[in-house]
Amino acid sequence: MNTIQQKQHTKKEQFLGELENTMGIVSQASKRVGIDRTTPYRWRKEDKQFSEDMDEIQNVVLDFAESKLYELVDDKHPTAIIFLLKTKGKDRGYVERQEFDIEGGLNLNVEFVE
Repeated sequence: MNTIQQKQHTKKEQFLGELENTMGIVSQASKRVGIDRTTPYRWRKEDKQFSEDMDEIQNVVLDFAESKLYELVDDKHPTAIIFLLKTKGKDRGYVERQEFDIEGGLNLNVEFVE
């Protein structure tokens, strides 16, 4: 590995560490490492392992956020309960539905699915 490749490898490692520290926020991690915010996206296209490492960090962030949602559900926060049911309970019928009564007696059901 030549000097330029070694520097880039070091920057990638620093970036991944900061990406984890910033909860997956690319612009903040880039700023902390001193690179343009578009650089990680270029690296992602060029380097499969780097791309996989970024994906793994994003999954850890999602797991963390999901664990906080479950804590709120456990604490009986109604909004968290509703959100969880709307997102994870769709197959059980927990979806947004609105009914419209249109002149002429036509009844229309609209289901909003995310």
